[in-house]
Amino acid sequence: MELYDVVEIEDGLVERKPKGTIRLLEEWLLGIFKTEKESELKDIFKPIKKVRRERQNPAHKITENEYDDKFIELQKKLVSDAYGSIRALRFIFQQHPKAKNFEVPDWLENGNIKKF
Repeated sequence: MELYDVVEIEDGLVERKPKGTIRLLEEWLLGIFKTEKESELKDIFKPIKKVRRERQNPAHKITENEYDDKFIELQKKLVSDAYGSIRALRFIFQQHPKAKNFEVPDWLENGNIKKF
């Protein structure tokens, strides 16, 4: 598995850019876990990548506090989608032979998660 992308910058010069952890996990899973459609597995990572994108700018600049009710709904949707992705990843890892004796609690298996 390649940990870097090789990007041509100019006149035949290339730069090695490290791949991010989310991308590495996605590529690794695509290599070892087979589904009918590859897009199903890629869709698992969309909400996780969205969380990364949404927090990228605020994490690197100082802004005034801003309050708007729309942020509450956006946050609920983002958290719900991210939970779905993490849950799907858990189901994938649950398929591993060494995980067969692990018992998932009912509340986690059923996804009874309350949003506030």
